[in-house]
Amino acid sequence: MTELRLIRDEAEVAEHRLELVVGAEHVPGLLWMPSGPQHGPRPTVLIAHGRGGHKRWRGTVSRARQFVVSHRWAAVALDAPGHGERRKPGSGLDELPPRPDPDQVVAEMTACVDFLAGEGVLDATALGYLGLSMGTAMGIPFIAAHPRVRCAVLGLMHSRSERVCADAGSVSCPVLFVMNLEDERVPRAEALELFDAIASTDKRLHAYPGRHGQLPEEETAAAEQFLARYLTGA
Repeated sequence: MTELRLIRDEAEVAEHRLELVVGAEHVPGLLWMPSGPQHGPRPTVLIAHGRGGHKRWRGTVSRARQFVVSHRWAAVALDAPGHGERRKPGSGLDELPPRPDPDQVVAEMTACVDFLAGEGVLDATALGYLGLSMGTAMGIPFIAAHPRVRCAVLGLMHSRSERVCADAGSVSCPVLFVMNLEDERVPRAEALELFDAIASTDKRLHAYPGRHGQLPEEETAAAEQFLARYLTGA
């Protein structure tokens, strides 16, 4: 049974445990919201982790809390299939989980968004997405299937997946795309090919020196400003 329960409330942020049931899958997640009484649905950012990550990765928690404290938004993160609490029993800590099936991810993210909208948490007209690396590979099929996504921060991903590239042609919301110039996993040409495949007429590219995921603090601020522009007009 899908449910939501408070597990921590401190420093202006209330953290909730989200338990989703999607088909035969149990999908654990976390929801962050402002402390105190809630006054209707609010802008919400769905944050997706990279391969080998999980919903409580420090970067996810840090961004989520920043969104709540600075903007009074909500933020939600799920463990992707095979990740976090959903890792296969007996798998080693250094063993990368398999890449999730896009259709399964779309179903789970959709169930999450629908549930939070039904609970009066999420404003369906102000939904943002933030996911880099594998978070982009999961996010593009979801965004393509859901035009209600108002804006997205994507990047650190290549063009090798035919499914992701095809779905990129159906992404029409404003997109901020991030890449590293010396990325050992994502060659420049392949990152640019995926960026070009995104159909949005409002898209911009931020490129930084460094290897995969070596992004400066200024990019964290830029992503926040980008989301704020389209979610709340800030």
